[in-house]
Amino acid sequence: MTARSTWRGPAMLAHAWALIIAAGAMVVVWPLTLPLAVMIIGARQLGLAILMHDAAHGALHRNLKLNDWMGEWLTS
Repeated sequence: MTARSTWRGPAMLAHAWALIIAAGAMVVVWPLTLPLAVMIIGARQLGLAILMHDAAHGALHRNLKLNDWMGEWLTS
């Protein structure tokens, strides 16, 4: 559980951002889905905060420079 992975952190970041973008696109296409999109985006923001916490501990990626970059620019 505590082993650093080279693909798991970036995959979770990509998943979070993909859902945020998809929820925004959903609202553009179907405006009545705004309440659902707000819930999805809020949940993924919490997920990004958890990933930011993991990055602060160096657990997001094995390469610590990449870990710090992802933590600064993609989660917070």
